[in-house]
Amino acid sequence: MHQAIEAGVPRAAVEAIAAKREADFGDEADQAFYQFCREVLEEHFVSDETFARAWSTSARRGWSTPSAPSATSPCSACA
Repeated sequence: MHQAIEAGVPRAAVEAIAAKREADFGDEADQAFYQFCREVLEEHFVSDETFARAWSTSARRGWSTPSAPSATSPCSACA
């Protein structure tokens, strides 16, 4: 827990995750990434809405590639 807090993750988010509650990161991109990861880990599936939100926020931060895979058509590394 301490490493996450020292790395800048909000204490309340770390504590919520430790207690298996929904975490609030206070940042749209971080929240989208958290929700994406949570769905992958818990559901082994990501909803179209979550995928679009994560892709959109990552693109605004410059993390995306020029051609985005769709939720129904995975990237070549996933196929």
